[in-house]
Amino acid sequence: MQKVQRGADLPKDNEAQINAMDDKMLGMSARPLLTLIAQCLDMAANDGSCWISIGCTRKLDSFVLTVHQPEGPLSLYANDMGVLLTDASTLL
Repeated sequence: MQKVQRGADLPKDNEAQINAMDDKMLGMSARPLLTLIAQCLDMAANDGSCWISIGCTRKLDSFVLTVHQPEGPLSLYANDMGVLLTDASTLL
């Protein structure tokens, strides 16, 4: 996955975006991320070999979601929370 171009302005109203979604849309959007979290928790419960980190890059130019596992970390970069929600399935 490629990082978002430098200089992108990250949205600062992510909680408001979630609260504005109707329940059906929220459920559909969040399913890939929730599935990823569930799979990571299953691995962690079995042998402690998986965890997830989420935040932004040091340059504050993209959000980053990283799954840490024995095979190495996998990261997803996006400048929009919606992309992180829906594209989390690429890390499954």
